[in-house]
Amino acid sequence: MAPDKNVVLFEAEVELAKGLQQISYDLIIQEKALKKYSRKHKTEVKPADDGRVYLPKGNYQLLWNDEHQTTLKVE
Repeated sequence: MAPDKNVVLFEAEVELAKGLQQISYDLIIQEKALKKYSRKHKTEVKPADDGRVYLPKGNYQLLWNDEHQTTLKVE
């Protein structure tokens, strides 16, 4: 994603215990981010049949505590 198009699409607070943890994420765009995403990318993203909006094809940065961890590619 180009730096001028960075939009936080999903954000959650989780409580973790010491040790190995797993956090699930079903590749949705939260409603509060949808308008900003559409405006920045000059595109409208339509909800799926279940009413949720999923990530369109592209590359996404995964952050933890505002630090880049990895890149997710949706095909």
